[in-house]
Amino acid sequence: MKKSERLNQELIFIHRKKQFNLRDLMTEFRISKRTALRDTIELEELGAPLYAESGKNGGYHVLPHQLRIPIYFKETELLSIFFALQLLKNPTPFPHSYQQIKEKLAEKFSVTSLEELETVLSYEGVRMPIAVPQLEILYQAILAQHQLRLDYQKAQRENKIIQPVRLNYRHGFWYCFALDVQKQQWRTYRCDKMSNIHFFSEGQKYTTQEIQQQLVQQQRPYCFEIQLTVKGCEMAQQQLFPNMTIVDSQLKGTYHEKELDFLVNYLLMFGTEALILKPRKLKQAYLQKLQDIQARY
Repeated sequence: MKKSERLNQELIFIHRKKQFNLRDLMTEFRISKRTALRDTIELEELGAPLYAESGKNGGYHVLPHQLRIPIYFKETELLSIFFALQLLKNPTPFPHSYQQIKEKLAEKFSVTSLEELETVLSYEGVRMPIAVPQLEILYQAILAQHQLRLDYQKAQRENKIIQPVRLNYRHGFWYCFALDVQKQQWRTYRCDKMSNIHFFSEGQKYTTQEIQQQLVQQQRPYCFEIQLTVKGCEMAQQQLFPNMTIVDSQLKGTYHEKELDFLVNYLLMFGTEALILKPRKLKQAYLQKLQDIQARY
């Protein structure tokens, strides 16, 4: 490992460990005591906030302040970052545009190099059909564990109080997984359907385990099974929801009665690549939807 790369890895190592001694560096990076001592001096010169403690249990401590340790990247790593950042061409929860970050990366490369790279290597995802200015406030509320009051547009406009915990980008739309505070149920909302978002109150922290336990209590009592063709399996893999699995070319899952219409619309996209095996109620709802579509023509 080159010295510059080793120092970079050591910066990350001590930032995570908070307290270490020379033996830790020697063991982790397979270096001699003399090299470990030289590296520690260079880490301080690079901005690592260290102080030493003598004695039997002494060593080095990383000062607990907000100084951000500089991280150094190889050119290939920067190119990987540039490729990943092309996702920012779509709206994101962050207030910085793809163009702004591209200009900063251009300081490390020639502009021609980045422009040439864009012509031979690019990410083409599903484009957002509309702007989503709500993302930043939702993202900040997730970090601060705040509850929000907002209007949500479905068939009718509804006023809701939610505590958002996760944002998810899927097939051209941003979704927010949040607790409906009034109903005390977890729901997924489309972000572009939200408006008039305001701070409501302090929320509480929910661990992944707590959320999963509460979701189990929100039982989806109905089960469904769908036979899929090979193409149908590929389509399902591209848009598989948490309550669904694919087993032996069958799409299986559970749903709540209120989700029946959503499930029918979801299955319509498969066309002849899917066959509903059960339950009967889902079959009937699916056939009724087809009749309603046919009646329009």
